[in-house]
Amino acid sequence: FLPPQKAKRKFTPTPNCTTAIGLMALYPLHKQFGIKKVFMSTYQAASGAGAEGMAELFNGVKEVVNGPEGTVAKNQIFAHPLPFNLIPHIDVFQDNLYTKEEMKVTWECRKILGLPDLPVSCTAVRIPTLRAHAEAITIETERPV
Repeated sequence: FLPPQKAKRKFTPTPNCTTAIGLMALYPLHKQFGIKKVFMSTYQAASGAGAEGMAELFNGVKEVVNGPEGTVAKNQIFAHPLPFNLIPHIDVFQDNLYTKEEMKVTWECRKILGLPDLPVSCTAVRIPTLRAHAEAITIETERPV
């Protein structure tokens, strides 16, 4: 959906996975109606933290299910135990109280849409699934949809 770029590099930078997913829907809407604001919530699987994250979830679920009542899984990869839990904390918190993951969505949406001052609010949540991210996006447009 973006025009090809002439470059001598042998690699192509790509946006964060959640940004790429969201912009597949947002870019055409922006072209047609103009986007004024974006509110995005991302629900990211353990796979977003790589094989180690997936293993921590898999082993943690076994630990909780097979352990005595009240067992809490150990965590090293995630900020908190992920089995049977939602963690609204992906990456480190920035001075503005958003996480770096949330800010990547903001920075990349602004850059790709060509709107450097676009108000974007993102909440990134780690969810206890092995694979597949999801998003909920609400936008305000310049023109009626």
